[in-house]
Amino acid sequence: MEKVQKIVKILIVGLLLLISIMTNAQSRLGFSEQEIRSEFADETFYSGSTEDGSKYIYKFNKHTVAFYYFDEDNVTYMCSVMPKESGALNYLVEHYNKTAVIVDNYNWKSYGIDNHLTYISLREVNNKLVFIYTVRPLE
Repeated sequence: MEKVQKIVKILIVGLLLLISIMTNAQSRLGFSEQEIRSEFADETFYSGSTEDGSKYIYKFNKHTVAFYYFDEDNVTYMCSVMPKESGALNYLVEHYNKTAVIVDNYNWKSYGIDNHLTYISLREVNNKLVFIYTVRPLE
């Protein structure tokens, strides 16, 4: 009986980890800063600007660091998510392998219902693996 309880606890913790990763790793492309801050109202955001003056906000949580980059209309045009541990990285790669079109080992594309195509790229930035999300209209 103890063995079954232990297995159930492990499954529940694993499920909660996966839900946490996916909730916090979604790209939020096309969202305004206020929409993102409202959705994650219980999290602390920091802000900055790129060398070319583009505004961004970012947040930390247990499994990821997420950056949201805004255009002149204050709408996200790019997002990056850095998994903090290999479990989160592996989960995201497996998730995109199942739910998106695989371009190669480091790139995926996902077709949205709003006639847009989201490109997902896994890149090394400052010795860290980062998922970068961009969106383009379907041609």
